[in-house]
Amino acid sequence: MSNSTSATDLSTTNQSNNNNNNNNRKLSSPRDSEEQLENYKIKIEAIFDHEESRELFRKFLKQNYNEEPFLFYEMVEKYQKIRLDLNRLQLAEQIIEQFIIVNAKYEVNLSQQIRNEILQNWNKIIEKNKNKDEDLMECPLQLFNFAQNVIFTNLKEDNFVRFLQWEGFKKFVQENLKKNENFLQLIGTKRKNLQKQSSFDENEMPNDLESTLQNLQQQQNDNSLKPFGDASSIYITKKDLEITKDLINNFNENDWKILQEEIDLKMMISKQLYYFGDKQRPTFLIHFEGFCQGSPKEVMYFHCSQDMQENFDKVFKKRYQMGYLHKDEKKGIDYPITFLYSHLKLHFPLSNREFVYAKSVIPEGKVVEEEDDYENYYIIQKPSVHDDCPLNKKNVRGNHYFVFYSQRKSQTLSKFGLFAFIDMKGNVPLKLSSKVLGKIMASKKKEFQTILKQVEKDKKEGKKRYSSESVKDFDGTLMTLKENLDILKKQQELNSVEKKE
Repeated sequence: MSNSTSATDLSTTNQSNNNNNNNNRKLSSPRDSEEQLENYKIKIEAIFDHEESRELFRKFLKQNYNEEPFLFYEMVEKYQKIRLDLNRLQLAEQIIEQFIIVNAKYEVNLSQQIRNEILQNWNKIIEKNKNKDEDLMECPLQLFNFAQNVIFTNLKEDNFVRFLQWEGFKKFVQENLKKNENFLQLIGTKRKNLQKQSSFDENEMPNDLESTLQNLQQQQNDNSLKPFGDASSIYITKKDLEITKDLINNFNENDWKILQEEIDLKMMISKQLYYFGDKQRPTFLIHFEGFCQGSPKEVMYFHCSQDMQENFDKVFKKRYQMGYLHKDEKKGIDYPITFLYSHLKLHFPLSNREFVYAKSVIPEGKVVEEEDDYENYYIIQKPSVHDDCPLNKKNVRGNHYFVFYSQRKSQTLSKFGLFAFIDMKGNVPLKLSSKVLGKIMASKKKEFQTILKQVEKDKKEGKKRYSSESVKDFDGTLMTLKENLDILKKQQELNSVEKKE
């Protein structure tokens, strides 16, 4: 009897141990922990609030020789907790000497304007406290607030993105999931869309896109419509560039619905309706954004490469260049332009949709001389007309306005993205238009994922495949870039001569 009970107990114990071992194996699997990680949006704020995670982030920054922003952020945090003005005054002096002044031991990357503003305020504080008793000295809590916010944003947009992709972080998550299956809730929030994103290919669309569009349309009114692009000209104009920059620089995520989100890539649709020329045909904007290793120029060249042309060929039945115009401001041509024709690969009743574009690549911003590079690149492609492609009854001429941009965020990281407006023209039912939109969005997502994977791979392997020498000009796009670069170079040389005089 006793032996029987022992055997039963032993069997139960073994079964329990097997279950525990299976659970441990499941949690300790790198693949399983990565899948769980994909279901969570990890927040830098939560990382800073979690002591072990915060220390790991510091370790990552130190390994990448970029610990200064983190040290500055922590020092300002300490400064803000100090109650006594005299003590705050003493720490403020240390912060300025160690982080703010040029060539300081831990000098942080701040604009000259922010740096000067802090130093000017600091001089005023010193002057104000002259000949005062220590008990009466003052030092404002907000002295470093703006600089701290700038540094935090830089950490979030640059280093934090790479931190989440770091194998050390993934291993850290795996180890913590063994100890606490709810660990990810401590450093992030569960994503709303838990559908398998990997199954989203170029023939699919987000599951709720049609209902999303329907709900957003019901919220609109005529007064909320916004223009997208300069419809008064068939050329790429300065106004087109201004509208593009305004969208990027004043981007507010609250004005957009996130359809899908991954660590380094977001797909969104505007809650606001936009129109190009015709207020009677408004539609939503598509927006993608991501981060990757590499300069803005490398990202831009990759977008024009053979790899991307192959992706375009899957979307377009026909696509070719019709003409080219050089910059001529007297004729209203602000930038050099290549004119393109395309015909989408769509089934009936949209099989006869064609598009005519004007396109130009515009470099702008501070020159990075050692890399012969600019801080920003904008590829603007807008609806246009051309003598070689007159309107006809056979095809329906749609409107497709497209902006691709790449921006320098740090020495090693670039942000890239796109805004797109698509009007297929004709009376297209919402169900069909949302399906077409979903297909185009899926294609763009694949395009962005290709950029991320290939540029990262080339960086790891030390290759530099995407440059003016290695990328072929398929449609005159790179010709517009070359002309714009030549114009800027001549202008810089002229400015240099004028300064000497």
